[in-house]
Amino acid sequence: MGALETRAGDLTRARPLIEAAAQREPSVEAFSVLAAIDRQRKDTKNALSALDRVIALAKQQGDVTEQAEARLTEFEIHRDAARSAEAKQALNDALKLVLEARRTAKVPQQQAR
Repeated sequence: MGALETRAGDLTRARPLIEAAAQREPSVEAFSVLAAIDRQRKDTKNALSALDRVIALAKQQGDVTEQAEARLTEFEIHRDAARSAEAKQALNDALKLVLEARRTAKVPQQQAR
């Protein structure tokens, strides 16, 4: 249901449904959606918190690409809020992760991503 509400643009109704699903079954996808909803609602504190969960879960799964994408989103949030030091650090972390993902990619499709 939360995904339907999100696609329909009803973020107020979608957020509690996605949050409940994320609490029951934590996943990179669920917390990524929460971060996107919170970012769109200008709730940067909760967006960054959801991104922290994305990064933690992606680390557990060994998914460097998801970690890099979350760090890039962190960069954008900090940049938009004119927090240049935090933005610089998040971008630096994202770039390091992208290089790591590229270095460890095993198939051409992973290298192209």
